[in-house]
Amino acid sequence: GTLAPNGRWLAYVVNRVDEENELRIGATAHDSTVSVRYGSAPAFTADSKWIAYAIGLPPAERDRLTKDKKPIHNSAGFRNLATGANEVVKDVTQFKFSGDGRFLAMRRYPAEGKRPADLIVQDLEHGTKITFGNVTEFAWSDTRALLAFAVETEGGSGNGVQLYDANTGTTRVLDSSPSLYRMLAWREKGEDLAVLRSRVEKEFRDTTHVAIAWTRVNGATPERRELDPAKARGFPAAMRIAEHRRPEWAKDGSIVFVGLRPRERATRSADSTVAASGNDNSDGASPARTDSGHAKSGDKPSDVQVWHARDVRIIPMQKVQEQQDLQRTLLTAWHLGDGHVVQIGTDLLETTTVLRGDRFATETDRKPYPFGAKFGRPYSDVYVVDVKSGDRRKALEKVRFFYGASATGRRLAWYDGKDYWAMDVATGARTNLTAKLQTDFSDHDYDYPGDMKPPADFEGWAKDDRAVIVADEYDLWSLNADGSGGRRLTTGATDRIVYRYAHTSRRDEDGIDLANMYVSLFGKRTKQ
Repeated sequence: GTLAPNGRWLAYVVNRVDEENELRIGATAHDSTVSVRYGSAPAFTADSKWIAYAIGLPPAERDRLTKDKKPIHNSAGFRNLATGANEVVKDVTQFKFSGDGRFLAMRRYPAEGKRPADLIVQDLEHGTKITFGNVTEFAWSDTRALLAFAVETEGGSGNGVQLYDANTGTTRVLDSSPSLYRMLAWREKGEDLAVLRSRVEKEFRDTTHVAIAWTRVNGATPERRELDPAKARGFPAAMRIAEHRRPEWAKDGSIVFVGLRPRERATRSADSTVAASGNDNSDGASPARTDSGHAKSGDKPSDVQVWHARDVRIIPMQKVQEQQDLQRTLLTAWHLGDGHVVQIGTDLLETTTVLRGDRFATETDRKPYPFGAKFGRPYSDVYVVDVKSGDRRKALEKVRFFYGASATGRRLAWYDGKDYWAMDVATGARTNLTAKLQTDFSDHDYDYPGDMKPPADFEGWAKDDRAVIVADEYDLWSLNADGSGGRRLTTGATDRIVYRYAHTSRRDEDGIDLANMYVSLFGKRTKQ
């Protein structure tokens, strides 16, 4: 279920075996419920006044369209939660509310084989609409009704990034060129915008990008900066800015984080032409060699799989994860002040995360423990990286249950199979959070063979970093960050009721507010 930000509405989807599914929208204070047939993906406005959702097709109609090889298009619906007034717009593939909750942007389906499509912006209060054509991507600022969108036209002459202020009705072009524009990214609670602009180079198979950032984009004179891989100070050699990672802003707007991948050189066309024609006599090759090459080109490639004991991922897993691997990137910091670049990630197969505060980042390293990775007992080392200098140090060694940083980014948390621990990122000081408690925090229902039981549940850090919220078999606990003990927050063990923290919104990233939190209750014996 999805709770409205004010907690007064709950939207949840009921899925049935016969696919006659429905979305239910109910007020938490009373029993009235609205049902939307084939509804899904509910989203509330920040002020909890409106809800939008996708509407699918009946199973019979969907099967008929599939049989006839025709496209299946969803619709978008939106409802005023106070009055009950609702509207449905057909053929909508994406929708999103503006940051102030006054407007709804809906992107329609593109024509077959095309990327651009119409974008409709609906004024929810007045019911008026405005449409923009040839839009490939859009993004709202989370503070005001500022809509950035990328435009792609036939031939590329009209490509660019445009900014629409829904409150004033004005539109202006921020950048235009024949290139493609991707991955629009607003700074949280700010009016700074970043985007990737493609650049094709003949000597490479892949496409690199120039990152563009505007600060105070809606001002009279927005400040613009560019990160060009060919010119930037400190940009790693033989790397490109990849389109698979959306740029991310530091909270203070001083850094934009992008993703890099190694470049792939193109096969020289001249070599290909020579090889195909057989006219390359510089090495004394005879025509017979060329003929055999032509004969072999028609052979079926071998489908034999060669498995090796040293493979950490078996071949079926490699196949399943191939596309994911091709989209992995190395996290890199672009410092807007002086333009220098710091590569943070070092391994495409590892996880790199910037900590709150944007001073440090962490990167895992699983390579020292291949046996555990192969047989379901994964361990990793954790490195702390200085975002400004790129300096690295090993912070944790052979950790299985690592939970990242606190809401402030000053502490790391992990579980060692018995106790929860915390570490100060800056000093490296470690604290056992559960040494003075006699409670068992392991998962009693975990019945897989292994060398360590996982914890029952790790919920997160409190807003001020003073406590860590975890769970035992039934109850929630608050653990003091200084290791002095903790307290049980709920009383579920007596009645065998499982209490867990209910994540309600993005605000959870700022830490758990113990004075204002939702919990879920589940009867372990009754199943209620």
